[in-house]
Amino acid sequence: MSSHLHVDDEIETIQSVSFEEIVDFLTSTGATKPCEACGNDGWSVNMKDGKPVISMLPVLGSSDATLTFLVMCKRCGNLRMPGAKFIAKAVLARRKQ
Repeated sequence: MSSHLHVDDEIETIQSVSFEEIVDFLTSTGATKPCEACGNDGWSVNMKDGKPVISMLPVLGSSDATLTFLVMCKRCGNLRMPGAKFIAKAVLARRKQ
């Protein structure tokens, strides 16, 4: 995956990341700290049909977009949106090890 977003070429690769790999990455990097809104430490990763749901955030004034996974606080619904492409790259690198 290049640094530029090519949605058609990368969606399948990003969706190959499993729930367990997302949780492992977020946990190992300290990204599962308590919710900044309510202090709860329970999070869920939005999945559909066994694949992570990917959200697309458009970049204003550009045809580019940022892809994110949706991680929701189990108590208040606060959303965190870690970069899906970033996580997928890290997971692919871990798979090669």
